[in-house]
Amino acid sequence: KRPAVVALIAGCALMVAAHGPYYAFYSIHVVAHGYSKALTGWLWALGVLCEIGIFFWLPRLYGAFTLRQILVGSFALAVVRFLVIGWGADSLALLLFAQTLHAATFGSFHAAAIGIVHRLFRGRHQARGQAIYGSLAYGIGGTLGSIASGYGWERLGAGLTFSVAAAAAGLGMLVVLWKLELEPGSR
Repeated sequence: KRPAVVALIAGCALMVAAHGPYYAFYSIHVVAHGYSKALTGWLWALGVLCEIGIFFWLPRLYGAFTLRQILVGSFALAVVRFLVIGWGADSLALLLFAQTLHAATFGSFHAAAIGIVHRLFRGRHQARGQAIYGSLAYGIGGTLGSIASGYGWERLGAGLTFSVAAAAAGLGMLVVLWKLELEPGSR
């Protein structure tokens, strides 16, 4: 019930929901823009490689920024990423750029969120905190994002659906900026 916990869960649920059109329709979107299925697979692989790469770089990131700053930066980059995917799919260079942002929109986002969960839920409550985070942010956020993206895709088209995803990530960022405060001195 603490405002910081509610802000974290709500913000993260919005971020996961923002990924709904990406996970449900990215391949369809890319192929519809004339890219081969093989290249589409390579674009997915690039995103995964960047996600793995960020985990190696996280110790440096943690040394330079707070968890809250990393989380907010991940949200901001998600806004950029989903707008680029939605409106820039005709450019392979833009798609490559957008896929490298998976390092932030999933990798550093999730790592920072788990780090914050461990700060907000201490000791024997950490497992409970992680379960709440996973079930609400990923369970509810993911489900609602996928369902909404299906309706959006059908009624709005790809560009506007990815724009709504960008708006969800932006709203999540605002929620985190508004109410997610950690203890002073906490990185």
